[in-house]
Order: sequence, then structure tokens, then C-alpha cells
Amino acid sequence: MIRGLTQQQIADRMGQKQPNVAAWLSGRRIPHQGNLERLAEVMGMDADQLLALLYRRRAKRTQG
Repeated sequence: MIRGLTQQQIADRMGQKQPNVAAWLSGRRIPHQGNLERLAEVMGMDADQLLALLYRRRAKRTQG
């Protein structure tokens, strides 16, 4: 759970599918601008902060 929401709840609020949200939150994929802004809004974060978090997760995935 992120910020008290499951990935499915985030997906529902965004009108997306849960696998998309899972891929974004794990760093496997980075969402396009509109989805990034909506995801940040749903999670109560600034889009820049969220993008930095997603890139850190992506870097961890490629390192290990």
C-alpha cells in the first residue's frame, strides 16, 4: 500500500489498470506526463517528487 491506498484503489481513482500502476510504482515504467500528474495528485505528492522517487526505484531495479 502507498499512502494508505492499494495499487487497485490508485488505479480505480486514475481510471487505469492495476498492472500499469504496479509498473509505474516499481520503476519498471515511467508514466507519461498526464498520468504522472494524476498519480501524484492521487498519492498526495508533488509531480517532481514522485518522478524523482520513480527514477530512484528504477535505478535500484537496474543495479540489483
